[in-house]
Amino acid sequence: QCMDVCIEGKRFNKLDICANEILKMKEYPLLSFVLILLISITVLAVYSLSDYKLEVFGLDINKSGINKLFKPDDKIVTPDTIRIIDVVKDTVAIKQIDSTSQRILLAGDSMVEGLMHPFSDYCIENGHELFVLIWYSSSSKAFAQKNKLKEFIDRYKATYVILVLGANELFVRDIQNRDEYIKEIIRQSEDVKLIWVGPPNWKKDTGINDLILNNIGKDRYFPSKELTFDRISDGAHPTRKSSQMWGTKIAEWIVSDSKYPILLNKPEAEYRKKMNPLLMNYGK
Repeated sequence: QCMDVCIEGKRFNKLDICANEILKMKEYPLLSFVLILLISITVLAVYSLSDYKLEVFGLDINKSGINKLFKPDDKIVTPDTIRIIDVVKDTVAIKQIDSTSQRILLAGDSMVEGLMHPFSDYCIENGHELFVLIWYSSSSKAFAQKNKLKEFIDRYKATYVILVLGANELFVRDIQNRDEYIKEIIRQSEDVKLIWVGPPNWKKDTGINDLILNNIGKDRYFPSKELTFDRISDGAHPTRKSSQMWGTKIAEWIVSDSKYPILLNKPEAEYRKKMNPLLMNYGK
């Protein structure tokens, strides 16, 4: 009926030794106690791990809680868990790319000359319309005064603005005076998605990059000064090849880290369209 058990030379024929049989073994009182204890612990452990509830005289027998070691409660929510969930939600929200067609206004100072070609390719590849404004020698003051940026936004019915501005303000001494112009530019673009591309520094600036960043935030400001450029003979403007790299870096950042990610898959070709930008000179 069951296997034999031999305890210190004495053979028993049943595996489930009854407590009464053990107690009869007067010559082994300690062994009797140990066996009863082991049997009790085993029964309680099996009961605790099971999904059943045991009642004795109408009373529920509580489980030991050992099952939590093997079946952790997935309903436990701690403040840390909530924070992790919130971070995951925020990350997912940032990664949601707006795949709709945009009317993109690429505007700014002479640095736009190099960027308009890669952005033209990106727009053709991804179904966006591109409008280019190059305002030579312009600054934040020029775009802020007389509602100028808003005028161009309305003219082209732009939904997305990439503003390349700051190169002519790298060495301004009264840099804090530019704060009001930056704020005004942000105000004029409240109805569209604005990305500010910082200048490609060739020397340390007096604070224009920090001023822009502090006003617009890191998710709408691309720090071009962190890139390494090859320059043309004037020592300031990036070469065509460097501008291509610059445009690619900006596009990748817009998709991965900006506040306004849009569809910008890398184009399969370069310079596929001749550009006809609106050209302006500061003061005119």
